[in-house]
Amino acid sequence: MTQLLTRSRRRDKAGTTDKAVTSDKAEILTPRELEVTRWLVEGYQSGEVAIVMDISMKSVEVHACNTMIKLGAGNRVEMVRAAIHEGIVPCPCVDVSFRQGSVGDAQELRAALKRVDDQISSAKGRRRELLEQIAAIGPNLAATFGK
Repeated sequence: MTQLLTRSRRRDKAGTTDKAVTSDKAEILTPRELEVTRWLVEGYQSGEVAIVMDISMKSVEVHACNTMIKLGAGNRVEMVRAAIHEGIVPCPCVDVSFRQGSVGDAQELRAALKRVDDQISSAKGRRRELLEQIAAIGPNLAATFGK
């Protein structure tokens, strides 16, 4: 928890939580929904967001659910993708400064979004692999310790 709070303080000192929002869709989100969305885009889990924001985990879930509804997302992954795509929050894995109307920048943005989609797909695949490994280990553990 100390590491989490340290990361939070570092993030606040860097000014990343006060970045200007560049999308009209961001205006439909409440300040709390926007803050929760920013933390989730950064990769924090609900419990971590609750600790950092000093709110209950249920509040985090409600804010995330409201954001998903407002952005037309069916799940958290779609919400994160929509929030980045709509410019509501900056993409945490891309440090690109965009000029208004530049074709090259649009291509860079498409490439950045593709990288984010690839990272999400890779993470889903890794999660599936780990769940399969856990399922395979489970019966062996039960047999070993059940004796």
